[in-house]
Amino acid sequence: MSGKVTVKADSLRSVLNELNSPAMTRRVGELVVEEVKDSLEVGLSPVRGVRRFQQYTDPYPGNKKASRPVNLKLTGAMLDALKYFFRGSRLFVGITGSEGVKAQAHNDGQGNMPERHFLPTRAGEEFTVSIMQKVKNLYERMLSGMFPWPSL
Repeated sequence: MSGKVTVKADSLRSVLNELNSPAMTRRVGELVVEEVKDSLEVGLSPVRGVRRFQQYTDPYPGNKKASRPVNLKLTGAMLDALKYFFRGSRLFVGITGSEGVKAQAHNDGQGNMPERHFLPTRAGEEFTVSIMQKVKNLYERMLSGMFPWPSL
């Protein structure tokens, strides 16, 4: 059995416009930020190939932290400052301002602080497969709603 499918250019433009709409980009950005925080909460890096962080010093200054999980959350201010923005069609996730200095020290290591790489900042790095799959699934759900397939 064969059939003919006609796709109009206007339809494709409409799909692209919807995929790049402010609402969709906001949903993708919020999803990635939420997934980064969820990974860190259980002590896992959201950067592909990194896994768990080096343990905190024993004992952590002032006994303010348990040694596990290493979740980069002392006061919560740094992770509360985790934001997303889009430049063109590219998503950026990061921390700026005074919390950005602290984030960079954690991400790259500095002085006595070991590297705890929690944002993909180097060439070729990306978020974990599970985070990327969730972004893909979000786009797939959105597209399936735009093109409902007829039942056979």
